[in-house]
Amino acid sequence: MQTLITGLLSIGVAGLFLGWMAYQVGEWPLVVVVLIGIAGMLADVIQNLRRPDNNV
Repeated sequence: MQTLITGLLSIGVAGLFLGWMAYQVGEWPLVVVVLIGIAGMLADVIQNLRRPDNNV
């Protein structure tokens, strides 16, 4: 569980950093792509949490 929380935090921090960099450059499409990528990663994590037989 600790690694899961750490992973989510690192994804969030990386997303915020990439989003801020894209905002500074003015690349709004890149911001949207980053947000969609983060949402996809979170969806994968949530799906893995819902599968009790997938505990590695």
